[in-house]
Amino acid sequence: MATIKDVAARAGLSTTTVSIIINGKAAEKSIPQTTVDKVHKAMQELNYRPDQYARRLRTGSVRKPVIGFFWPLDHRTNLIGTLVTAMEKCFIDHSYDVDLRIESFTPGALDRHAQSILGGLYDGIIIGATSSVDTAFINSMASTTPVVLFNRASTLHSCVRVDNRMLGLQAASLIRRKGYTECCVIKNEGRYLAMSERTKFFIEACQSLGIGILDEWIFEGPGTQKGGADAALEFVRLSDRPRVIFCEDDFMAQGALVTLHDNGIRVPDDVELLAFGMQSNDNMNYLIPSITTVSLPYMKMMESCVEILMDSIADSSLPPRTQMVAPEVMIRKSFSI
Repeated sequence: MATIKDVAARAGLSTTTVSIIINGKAAEKSIPQTTVDKVHKAMQELNYRPDQYARRLRTGSVRKPVIGFFWPLDHRTNLIGTLVTAMEKCFIDHSYDVDLRIESFTPGALDRHAQSILGGLYDGIIIGATSSVDTAFINSMASTTPVVLFNRASTLHSCVRVDNRMLGLQAASLIRRKGYTECCVIKNEGRYLAMSERTKFFIEACQSLGIGILDEWIFEGPGTQKGGADAALEFVRLSDRPRVIFCEDDFMAQGALVTLHDNGIRVPDDVELLAFGMQSNDNMNYLIPSITTVSLPYMKMMESCVEILMDSIADSSLPPRTQMVAPEVMIRKSFSI
């Protein structure tokens, strides 16, 4: 097994310099990025892991393992509370005594956190909601720290995700099952990787099931309640409206619900509405009417991320794992079966 001296020899540096970099203190000590990159390359070539990664991570460890949770800094920060709750529940259920630290990042700029990810600051890392650029970056990085991706695909790192094609098909099948042959779509104008893919598969599934979606029936807005409310105004202005609205996420669906109500359009009497679910069930249950969703089971997904991560930290020889989690259909009053 490689040692820190081996890394220093491979990089042509002193063990002190290598130690500083591995412990994430390079910026503090004004060590150039070229030197940091040299050490990271040597660590990857030698498959070097600091001793801390091989320790058993249950109560009674010499020190608490430090877990990093990376999540983008945008409107999806609304989900952090739900996800951290799921993580804490898993830590308690499995008697993991850990130090959890949350790091936000700008979408498309995860590479700015390369030193945190590679530099030994964390014993294990969970990364979620990455853009296509961020996903490409993390999938090109052979980190010596165990990494689990939340709802993203990877062959290099472990991941827990849903089948976006299945999500799209399930939503389209609900609409066809009611006998509808036309549908309006309210979608996020941002290019979030998973959202765009889910909606693409939904539209493809509608086409295959004989559900028409005209270009003039697709409305975009920011992925917020206001974005959904503004997009729904375009629906209100249609002279010949479809009888069902599909929203790319339930944040936008909440806003759409308000606009429809303000314009005298009754849900579900005049138009039915369903969405991909992003929030907790309580958020959708206590609305008038409650919103039907095809949801990502975030609690289950995050619990699986934690279990895989802790296993990988305890046994560094484990290969990357991919775990698929089935979506959940939550029928409520806005769209009934």
